[in-house]
Parts: sequence; structure tokens; C-alpha cells
Amino acid sequence: FRAFHKEQSKRQRQLEELQRMAGDEFENYLMRLLRQLGCSVSGTPRTGDKGGDILARFNDRIIVIQAKRSRAPVGIGAIQEVAAAVAYYGGTEAWVVTNSTFTKAASELANRNAIALIADKLRTSKA
Repeated sequence: FRAFHKEQSKRQRQLEELQRMAGDEFENYLMRLLRQLGCSVSGTPRTGDKGGDILARFNDRIIVIQAKRSRAPVGIGAIQEVAAAVAYYGGTEAWVVTNSTFTKAASELANRNAIALIADKLRTSKA
């Protein structure tokens, strides 16, 4: 019981830290997590990124990631951006990662374009 509540408290502190991060801090946080998972990771240019923030390589996969740290649900713009970035960067798949949630329209568009959505306090959902 104590271990469970200690873990819940730790998770809540982590979520609060995510809420305070700036966009570039959130991108750096995600890149650190991906490296810990064994990915080779690089960022894209801060301006003119063509819709992708992070490029992650894992075995033969090239994942183009759009990172959105937001208090509001993420809309279709992020989906459109990463869909374009996959072709530009030669990606094999696309993800949009947020600390928030996605609008219904964004989820529908992601589903039609086989884009993975990672959302709602960083729990994973496949579009």
C-alpha cells in the first residue's frame, strides 16, 4: 500500500514538472527518454523543421516525432505537420507526443494516416 502511494506521488510530481516545461525542454525530455530506450535521436532545426521536432532511429525504423507540450487538447495541425514531415525526412512512421490529449478531429486524421498518438499524461495509444 505504501509503495503504491509512493509511486503515485512520484508520478504526480513528474506530471507537474511536464506541465511547467517550455516546448524545447519537453523535446529534450522526450529525446532523453528515447535514448534510454535505445534509440538514436536527433533534433530538427528550431525554425523551418518541416513539421518534425525529433528524429528517432531504432533498428530499421525512422520515427518522425512532433512534440506538443500543451495544456489544451492538440488539434489537427500537429497531425498535418508530422504527416508532411515523414516524407520530407524519409521516415518510416510518425508520432505525435503530448502531455495533454487530442481532439476528436486530430485522432480521426491520425488514424487515417497511420500516425501514432502518444498522449494523456504520456500513456500510449495507437491511432
